[in-house]
Amino acid sequence: MRRLPWFEIILIVVVMSMSLYAAFSDSQNLSWRWFTRDDAYYYFKVAQNISEGHGSTFDGINRTNGYHPLWMLICVPIFALARFDLILPLRVLLLVMSGLSVATAILLYRLLGRIFAPAIGAIAALFWVFSYDVLAIIYQQGLESGIAAFFIVLLVYRLYEFERTWRKEDVSPKHIGTLAVIAVLTLFSRLDLVFLAGMVGLWVVFRGHLLRFFLPLDIASIVILTILAFMIRVGLIGYFESIDIALVMALIALIVKIPCAYLFGLYQHFGISRLPELLKRVVVFAGASSVITGLIVLLIQRLGWVQGSFSRIIILIDLGLTLVFFGVSRLMFLGLRSPQPTASDPNEKPLIYLRNHWKQWLRDGALYYGIVLGALGVYMA
Repeated sequence: MRRLPWFEIILIVVVMSMSLYAAFSDSQNLSWRWFTRDDAYYYFKVAQNISEGHGSTFDGINRTNGYHPLWMLICVPIFALARFDLILPLRVLLLVMSGLSVATAILLYRLLGRIFAPAIGAIAALFWVFSYDVLAIIYQQGLESGIAAFFIVLLVYRLYEFERTWRKEDVSPKHIGTLAVIAVLTLFSRLDLVFLAGMVGLWVVFRGHLLRFFLPLDIASIVILTILAFMIRVGLIGYFESIDIALVMALIALIVKIPCAYLFGLYQHFGISRLPELLKRVVVFAGASSVITGLIVLLIQRLGWVQGSFSRIIILIDLGLTLVFFGVSRLMFLGLRSPQPTASDPNEKPLIYLRNHWKQWLRDGALYYGIVLGALGVYMA
């Protein structure tokens, strides 16, 4: 017989009882102590107009999409009640925010309780629901931060379960599809979480390989280092004058450097397990990839496909930054990794490993990113 989650039940009862008391207090408290930022009322008025058939508009005249969709979807039926009582939607919304708070706390309790100990999970849950700072920053304003926090924690929780699953049994499309759907809800709760959804996909698709650790870091760093190379050479004002060619170079650098890093063994254990071998690979990789990137940018500029000045010194600066970053990141991994046998597995060599796993990567990537990017594309359209 399954034991009742007494801690969770008590937490729900206590938090929702307090919320009921707050929700049905004097109406002035809802604007004096809750929902004190005008940002929330842009949601509220647009939701009211949508519910009354006026469309997505704040003033009834001009259309708007200046909101995060999932929170607006929740607000619309709540603010349909405004036709009966202007304060009633605020009372209901307070209860919804409290429900999100306690649901997030329960997820934290389960996640940290399984990773560490139930007592630690309980402490985290109690802090989440009773901390005034959490209340003021996440929930009290009535914005999308509450539902975003819930789906972030839910995504991490399901990712933890996925991590335990794939090590013991085959991963089914249902596992990946479930994570993708939760990632979509996380994305729609706050659109800038698209970066989190993208990183989760890399973590899922490249499970069991160093790509899952290094690839998100490398993608972000290559873009930042390219922009930094321009700023070092031409300054901040000069960068903005050359922003088109800088962004083109960042895109080309991603296309060139990620495959080069893979082929030079910087995503394989054997390539970064011994210091002399690692330093040699990093130096050759940085030189080759930066020069190829620079030559392609020069060619594109000569053909007139992109406007902006491009100094050849930027290639050398980019080479130096690439050398430092890839060297430091791999050295840190070399220092932190647990001892492993020095003999290399022939099947781990880049081209052999790619040949053995590309179908799985393609299948899993198409499923996950098909759902995430497909949903985002439908919304944007």
